[in-house]
Formats: sequence, C-alpha cells, structure tokens
Amino acid sequence: MECPECGLFNPDTAEACDCGHRFDTSNAAPKDRFHSRSGSPNQIAVFVLVIVVLGAVLTFFLSFHIVSHSGGISLIPKDHLSFADTFVNIDHLIREYNERTLGEKLRGEGVYLIRKLKDKGIVSLTADKTPSQNGRSITKAMYDPSLAQSSSRRPA
Repeated sequence: MECPECGLFNPDTAEACDCGHRFDTSNAAPKDRFHSRSGSPNQIAVFVLVIVVLGAVLTFFLSFHIVSHSGGISLIPKDHLSFADTFVNIDHLIREYNERTLGEKLRGEGVYLIRKLKDKGIVSLTADKTPSQNGRSITKAMYDPSLAQSSSRRPA
C-alpha cells in the first residue's frame, strides 16, 4: 500500500510507514482468513446430522450379528459391542460349529450364535450318533430352510 504522506510503497501488512504515518488497519481484511471465518448455521447443522447418522449406523453394526440364510436375514443381538461376526452366512457358521471339538464346544467357543439361532428356530441341534473319545456325544448343527421361513413368519 502507498503512504498518503510520503508516497512510499509499504507491504500490505505494515501498520506504519517509515515516515511515521500510521495506517488505518481497522477496515483492512483480516490477516488470517481461516481463524476469522466460521461456517454458516446450515453447514454446522449438516455436519452434526452426518455425525449423528454415522454414529447410529456404527452403533447398529456393533450391536447385532446379521445372519443371512435362504429364509432372509436374522438380527441376533450381541453380548458386547464389537465388529466380530457382524455379517455371517449361515452355511459358514454351521460348518465352523460342526468342525469344532467337544472341548471347544464345552468352553463355549463359537456356540453363542448357534444357540441364538436355535432359540429362533432357524437351526436345529442333533446329537451325533458316534460318541467322542470320552463317551459324550457331540452335537451337530443343521439348517432347515423350512424352519427358517416358518420362524420368520412367527410373531415375536
């Protein structure tokens, strides 16, 4: 900017000229555009809405197992919030359960979802006819699509 007193050119950020003239900085544009600018109320409302919707979606996926089967989709509440086994295919789940040893099943490994699906009538558990080494029979899970369709029509 040019000094009105002496005509010397000064940087735009100068508060005074070398001749001593003080520039009026009250009408000048702010030096830092990023700190002086705030979002409009609509922008803030949209941002807050997006955060709330993302939080709701995240909470939903943390709260339920989503099990797909030929009868549709079943939502099984989780014991604790986690992303573990959020999307599960019934065939994969039954195959994993049936491959577990008796000890793993007695410890409860991989049993929670099968029990919940059994309670909903989607999976049936049957005792294997061949006893294990310690004489106890091992349960096998079976999926019957007709059970799944009738359980989805049954009132909750």
